[in-house]
Amino acid sequence: MKRKYLLGAFFIIVGIVGFAGVQYLPSANDMDVVETLEAVPTRRDMRRSFYEKREILVVYGATDPKLKQRYKDLLHDLSLRERTPSRRSAKITYKSADELTDEDVNDYIVYLVGAIGEHAMLKRFITDTPFQVATKQITMGGKKVRNEHTVLGVSFYPSPVNPKIPFSFLTGTNAHQVYSIFADKVAEEGQSFYRQNLDYELYSDKERVVMGDFNSA
Repeated sequence: MKRKYLLGAFFIIVGIVGFAGVQYLPSANDMDVVETLEAVPTRRDMRRSFYEKREILVVYGATDPKLKQRYKDLLHDLSLRERTPSRRSAKITYKSADELTDEDVNDYIVYLVGAIGEHAMLKRFITDTPFQVATKQITMGGKKVRNEHTVLGVSFYPSPVNPKIPFSFLTGTNAHQVYSIFADKVAEEGQSFYRQNLDYELYSDKERVVMGDFNSA
């Protein structure tokens, strides 16, 4: 009962939107103003949890067999790389969404990637966050933007299953667009592909058009 109460309180808090950290980026239609979003535990807690483990379980979801194989091939190559001394370098393991277990999401820092309609675990995880992805629009706290082949990336958000560890995700409604951005991240950053300039970023036609931070208090 105590655990249910704490999780309930957690989900209420993470839904609150702060307005102190408004930032401006080069305009892309009306997708240029972003808000600082509340997240508990703090960003420092989430990063500390990651640096203690430096391991990421990438969970990919796709219904197209060819796309699923592309994810598998890409992640297999990445998983063979040894972790370097850099704090940003992580050991990568991977599973498809239909192979994921409750134990996995409770014990591992997971990175969920795939179209929202093709990844049941991702859809479940973001339900109680300030982020929602629909065919016509993407919601980030109190702001809604048009979904025009748009992809949302969120880094180090408290896991709804185990709030002491973070999870990250990259998603949208166009499966091939999500994969393309993910593949670019891996090509550019290798084992540090999960890194972002700010806590959440929005891409339209592979161009970053919005980004913002969670409340770091």
